[in-house]
Amino acid sequence: MNIDSVFVTGFTVSGENLFAGTSVFTGVYQSTNSGMTWTQSGLNGRSVQSVITSPNGLGGTNIFAGCYSDGVYISTDNGSSWMGADTGQTFD
Repeated sequence: MNIDSVFVTGFTVSGENLFAGTSVFTGVYQSTNSGMTWTQSGLNGRSVQSVITSPNGLGGTNIFAGCYSDGVYISTDNGSSWMGADTGQTFD
């Protein structure tokens, strides 16, 4: 699925990467080239309502995604993997 065919609900920047949350159960998308192309970055099957970044205190960045009726997820590896922020359970 292409990002221009989904409804973007949140947007954030982490270094040179752009992240967009989508509300049609397609998760988070990532662009590494200023938005020219996008790839699905995780949380497929979830309706993402917001996506933000926060410094992790170790020189890196955490990415948080709030999902409709599904909790908050965190990625500590630039969107490669996601886990429940309060449970530690991993998700793709």
